[in-house]
Amino acid sequence: LATLGDILYAGGTVSGQINNAGVNGLILWDLSQGDFAFPQPAALGGDNVVVNAISTRPKSDQVYVAGNFKTAGSLGCPSVCMFEKSQWSQPGSGLGGNVTTLVWQGTDKLLAGGNMTINNNFTTLANYDTKKFQWTPVDDSATTVPGPVTALSPANDDASQFWVAGKANNGSAFLLKYDGSQFRTVGDGALFGDDTVIQGLSMLSLKEKHDENDLVEQSMTLLVTGTLNLPNFGNASAALFNGTTLTPFILTTSGSSSGSLSQLFSEQQINFKSKGGNMAVGFVVLIALACALAATFLLILSGTLIERYRRRAEGYSLAPSSYLDKTANMDRIPPEHLFGRLGQKGRGDAPML
Repeated sequence: LATLGDILYAGGTVSGQINNAGVNGLILWDLSQGDFAFPQPAALGGDNVVVNAISTRPKSDQVYVAGNFKTAGSLGCPSVCMFEKSQWSQPGSGLGGNVTTLVWQGTDKLLAGGNMTINNNFTTLANYDTKKFQWTPVDDSATTVPGPVTALSPANDDASQFWVAGKANNGSAFLLKYDGSQFRTVGDGALFGDDTVIQGLSMLSLKEKHDENDLVEQSMTLLVTGTLNLPNFGNASAALFNGTTLTPFILTTSGSSSGSLSQLFSEQQINFKSKGGNMAVGFVVLIALACALAATFLLILSGTLIERYRRRAEGYSLAPSSYLDKTANMDRIPPEHLFGRLGQKGRGDAPML
């Protein structure tokens, strides 16, 4: 299941006709109208068609559909096909087999798990680069992942760390965590009993913290769904794993036998709490700008205060704002005293004022 706007995408083993058009593997439901959407996607084709996973690409209208099929309408599009604006398109080439789960690592890279081939080479985990239109196997997965993958879940915001579950080649269920550099085995094979089939993994937030460990954050837990056989308990359809202990969570029945749960479906994304790692670049820039402005203001203020203190200590006073009247005393000396002797000549005397 996945939603995009008001449209619910539902996949599985489903076939028939909607509005006189054939459907197979995938149907669309209009949540706003309460009816099947029109038009429906062109039917998927192949032997034993099934859709196992649907994932919307972040910040786009692209919907990626994964499963066991060969074609989408008349388009050759095996294993993973992209649906956008009522049309199918093939993402990359060379991928084949049965894809069971999808997880986005950012907006440009898609992580796929299952029992797959890339250019006829077997792999259980593959990356798709939407910019290069290329499928590549995940490093070390061929030697570290013990069998086909049935479930994936992000372990942090960008899914650079993730959980992996599946069925080992010896028939036992396995659970791994990729910590960003290597795969780590969880439980040493003793976490689940025989006949366990893990179909879904989801990280959930907790109101109360559990004991600290290096696998699961104290404020989070891992929800494991499927057909679970838990040692010292028995059958369960869902269990919670806190990094050290697996606790039964949901029990279901189907007739007289135990039931199973496929996976958790939620409209809201899980927000992972930071352990004190790197802050987002935008926040770093804003904080740096605020600090620079504050420092500049403090420098200007301190300089102004220091200058005022210096002037006061030196006895500084303001200059007069008006000048004295220069002509105020001009009428005190009679003119004849100034110019009366200009015409008189003496012996060699210079004119006198």
